[in-house]
Amino acid sequence: MKVTSYEHACELLNLNPAEIKPDFSMVPERHRLAMEKHFEMVIIAQAINRDEETGEDWNPNWDDYSERKWRPWFDLEKDEDNNPSGFRFDGSNYAYTNAISAGGSRLCFKTEKDSNYAGETFIDHYRAMMVIE
Repeated sequence: MKVTSYEHACELLNLNPAEIKPDFSMVPERHRLAMEKHFEMVIIAQAINRDEETGEDWNPNWDDYSERKWRPWFDLEKDEDNNPSGFRFDGSNYAYTNAISAGGSRLCFKTEKDSNYAGETFIDHYRAMMVIE
């Protein structure tokens, strides 16, 4: 089952969306939406990465050099021909375990397909997290 929203992700994880969401009112208004959407994406990613058959969560194994950890990749450069909005999903990338991190454990996905789905479906969440407007 594809996750369609933060509320749907909470339903799949047996969480109450209103009860678990922190109060972001103390965060400066400029950063509030980014923090809210990041929180929601953490829950959404967990739901996407949950095995539908077993109900087990997938957690990346950072000690396994051969395990790919997929994450959506975005193009933030404005280009009148290809990207007039200045923000678009541009595919997925993966990382093997190493000493650097480009996306973090909570927002990576087990498969390229899941990463693509998250990047395309929740592009507004990612935009709010990454772009100051």
